[in-house]
Amino acid sequence: MEPAIDIDRLMAALNHPEIREAWNNFLQVLFRFLE
Repeated sequence: MEPAIDIDRLMAALNHPEIREAWNNFLQVLFRFLE
């Protein structure tokens, strides 16, 4: 039985420059909110 999420495909998607940039922006906003 395969996992619902393919980790290799997920990591490849997260390595996409646009997604990485969006994720970084999200984290910056999150950390600013938590300060």
